[in-house]
Amino acid sequence: MKKAWLNFILHLTSYIYKNKTEIVSAKLPRSVYLAFSIIILEVLLFVISLPTYFLFPSAKLEGAEKYQEEMQKYRLQRKVTLVVVFTVAGIITLNAILLFLITFFG
Repeated sequence: MKKAWLNFILHLTSYIYKNKTEIVSAKLPRSVYLAFSIIILEVLLFVISLPTYFLFPSAKLEGAEKYQEEMQKYRLQRKVTLVVVFTVAGIITLNAILLFLITFFG
């Protein structure tokens, strides 16, 4: 299951990269389509890969010692993603609490 999940993420990343390289040589209508496609795929990749950041810490990935540069990128990407997710979740929670307090006690 873990290999299939990571394999799907790698295929999606490869497809996004292919679109990014194609956008350089595409005409305007095609490049606009590719830009929106890349944005949607990046959001999808974020949603899909988010559980992997929680379930597969970098220390538990097999073969990590072979690919030190990629592991450093993965660790940085994991930290940035988790900070952004928790910050956004905290802001939304704080807004909901303040809205509740203002609505019922203000």
